[in-house]
Amino acid sequence: MSILDDVKNHSPEEKRARLVGGATGVLYDIFNFQPWMINIHDMVTSLSKKCRWNGMLNTPEIYSIAQHSVHVSDYMGSKPYDRLAGLVHDASEGFMIDMITPMKRVFPDFRVVENKMQDSIYNHFGVVMTPERKELLHWADDHLLHLEANEFRRKIYREGTKNKLSDEIKDFRILNCEDAKSLWIDTFNNIMSEILSA
Repeated sequence: MSILDDVKNHSPEEKRARLVGGATGVLYDIFNFQPWMINIHDMVTSLSKKCRWNGMLNTPEIYSIAQHSVHVSDYMGSKPYDRLAGLVHDASEGFMIDMITPMKRVFPDFRVVENKMQDSIYNHFGVVMTPERKELLHWADDHLLHLEANEFRRKIYREGTKNKLSDEIKDFRILNCEDAKSLWIDTFNNIMSEILSA
């Protein structure tokens, strides 16, 4: 039985106690997250204030998940739904926290909740995660991981990687939270404009 099955049996009081408020005051139930709960302002406000690499960067600024997501989108090619998948690939972290990979291995229920929420987000935006799109997203996200490791002089310790840093140079001018949020929203609007005018 997964945690999502277990929480269905919560009492009304327990269900109210697990609600989380967003920046706009909207309430979310992370254990019963539905696509209609998505508020872009809440999501991107949070993503723009959360630091990649668990905050373990030797920089005075935050390199935000919002900025990272825009970079991933840039590496997803020219198809708008591929770019949108890259832009929202970490969107669940806007409603939850991100947990470092070693901890996710120890707390598999966290991954269950995170994956359900991420699937709801993809569904909300009409992103169908085909095997090809998943593969492209994995490549783009992993490529960015290596570029970020280069930029921030981090070593990568992950199963299945050769810990080789990319030779490619990327301009990682770190944006403040408001600028990262604006960049994410501008990127989203550009992609949606393409989708809606096709």
